[in-house]
Amino acid sequence: MLPEELGGECDADNMVFVPTWVAEQKRRIDTSAVLPLMRAGKLSRYAASPTYRGRSFIPAEITIHAYDPAGFATTIDIW
Repeated sequence: MLPEELGGECDADNMVFVPTWVAEQKRRIDTSAVLPLMRAGKLSRYAASPTYRGRSFIPAEITIHAYDPAGFATTIDIW
């Protein structure tokens, strides 16, 4: 869930199954909000965490939290 632009790798451990609109929204957040703040030195740490409900392999939401020294957090509600 860590994008390649922020040092993530393109492998199965770094991916989740989501609808296309969710992937697009997360990419917009990562490239338009998080990445510029990291380049400006306002953020140095990043985490994207899926939350699952029941036995679904599609997360119900994804929480993005970037921080140090400033902070940025948002949640993408999926279902």
